[in-house]
Amino acid sequence: MIARLIPNPKIRFWLSQLLPPALLLLLPLNELFNQDGNNGPGANFLWLGIAGLLFIPASFLLLIRLFRWRSQPLRWIRPLLTLTLLALLFALLQTSWERARQDALAIAGNIDLQCKQQGRCPQQLSGERPGIRPHVGSYLRYPLLYKASHTEFRLMLVISLDMSEVFMGGSTVALLHGRGEGHALPEWPRTPAASTPHSAP
Repeated sequence: MIARLIPNPKIRFWLSQLLPPALLLLLPLNELFNQDGNNGPGANFLWLGIAGLLFIPASFLLLIRLFRWRSQPLRWIRPLLTLTLLALLFALLQTSWERARQDALAIAGNIDLQCKQQGRCPQQLSGERPGIRPHVGSYLRYPLLYKASHTEFRLMLVISLDMSEVFMGGSTVALLHGRGEGHALPEWPRTPAASTPHSAP
């Protein structure tokens, strides 16, 4: 069937080498046009899941193709291109995490400053409305969870289904930042794992 549609063997060969890995580009393209909601956690789950499924087979196939490069010239292109695109996807995720973390840290720093200057913490994030969860980031957007007592606050950056970062501060405590698990904001006076003090910007 394919031979009838594409009679030229060279074209068939290059399509077989380039087209399957190129399908990975649909992942970032889909998010480029996805302007609804907080797409970061879902993209993390999907992209990392696909990378986990493809990384080992592609690596193994690349080793075989390189070992047989004399009898099967250029057939290493497809696994190598697959691994390259997986690395680019992971780099894009890392960049989006860092951007969202810096944005969340800036917001936490501003809230902490308000707590210390006014003696009480704001009870909701700026721009927060019923049914609309605030987010940070640009291309990939990550939701923020927030709660506050009179003198302390908790801000959570949801990165993936089971990964988050928590920022804690208040009028009488230093601003702390650490990893969290799940989407449950820690209660007072619990602190996140490996808490790191930050000075307000």
